[in-house]
Order: sequence, then C-alpha cells, then structure tokens
Amino acid sequence: MFELVLPQTPEAWLAWSVPLATLVIGLAYFLTPASVLGHLGLQGSVGEARSSFAGFLVGLSLAAILFDQPVLLQQLGLAWAFAAIGKLVHVGLDGARGLSVMTRLALAAAFAGLACALAGLPDATRLAMPAAVPQMLIAGAGLLTALTGVLALVAPGLLAGVLNLVPEDGEAATGELRGSHAGFHLAAGLGVLVADGPFTELALGACWLLSAFGRMISMLSERDRLLFNWAMLVAEIAIGSAVLAVVFGMVA
Repeated sequence: MFELVLPQTPEAWLAWSVPLATLVIGLAYFLTPASVLGHLGLQGSVGEARSSFAGFLVGLSLAAILFDQPVLLQQLGLAWAFAAIGKLVHVGLDGARGLSVMTRLALAAAFAGLACALAGLPDATRLAMPAAVPQMLIAGAGLLTALTGVLALVAPGLLAGVLNLVPEDGEAATGELRGSHAGFHLAAGLGVLVADGPFTELALGACWLLSAFGRMISMLSERDRLLFNWAMLVAEIAIGSAVLAVVFGMVA
C-alpha cells in the first residue's frame, strides 16, 4: 500500500521535518519514559508514557512519513496546534512559566505553523453522520479518541489521577497533559470524522495499537495496577483492531 521514498529536494525534506521531529519526541517517551515524565514533573506509573503519550506521537508521525499524504501532514499540524493551545492554557490557568514550558509551547506552535503552511488546513466541512456499521465503528472510535483529548485538555488532573501520574512539585504539573497528550488524541479522533479516505483511519488504528504495544512493554516491568493495565490493553487492542478491520474491508 505504501512505498517509502526518501525526499529528494530541500522542500521535500522540509515537509518531512515535522513528522521526523514528532517521531523523535515520541520515541523519547517510549525509550526513556521515567526521564521524560520526570522532566515534566510527573511520577507514578511512568509506563503510561509508552502508551498514553508515545503511541499517538509515534503513530501519527509514522503514518505521515510512510504514506506521504497531505491530509496526514494536515492532521499532524492540527495535533501540534491543539498542543500549543493546551500549553497556552497550561501557562494561563496552571501558572506554568518555566523555560521548558515556554520552549515546548514555541516548538508546538512552530510545528503547527510549518505543517499548515506546507499542507494547508484540514477541511472541516466533510463531517457527516455515519450510515452503515463500518462508518459507525470508525466514528465511534474517533469520537472516543477525541473525547479523551478533551478530557486531557479541560480536566488534566482527573485524567492524571486515572493514569496514576502524580505531580512532583505541585498540581501545575498535571497540566502537562493539556499539551501533546490532548493535542494528538484530539487530532487523531477528529481526523477520521472530518477527513475523507483511509489514511486518517489507518493512522488512528496504528495509534491505538502502538499504545497497546507500549502498554505491553510497560507491564513487563511495572507489576502494579494489573487489572487497570489489562483492561486498558484490551480496550486499546479492540479499538485499534476495529478501525483497521474496517479499513481493510473485514467489516461489511
């Protein structure tokens, strides 16, 4: 379905810059979860960095690289735009004013601006009610994903409690979930609701399955909250598999 072709021009490499940078950030969450969450001021179930955070960062960026579709670069730009908005709220409401926070806000805004400048803005006029079972499955998965992003944006403390992420030096650190966590869940979910074609659906399915893979890796080293992790693992596999089953024509 795809063929990986390396960019041949500076302009093409520029289009790859946002997905590549996003992939590096996602891999940092996956490979060094304790260090990354510690930098954000969070502790507790650090394995969540491999699933709840890395899965969507890696999934969307890999989809944009492998399929090389403008709609996926648009979706990535939307994810970083939502992340930048979340960081602004983090600064304004949570009182986060540190250099790291401001740097990540600037990077999110820059990534969003560059992606939108190269690929344009997503067309939000295609939203339609699903009429058949496959479309209902896709819409349900997209809506659930987007609602997870909304929860991270408006109630990060509640979501942090569910994920057992504990702030080290004050409640302001829970506002970190308003950034990339909220942004990428919102964009991945809304992408399948407003975009036409299988690529955003493939990206959504990949995000959930990569989240499940990250959770499996984390469960090998973290033995606490086994019931929660097994329930989340089953849910992540079910959502990702349902989406990909529709994409590959396994659901009529």
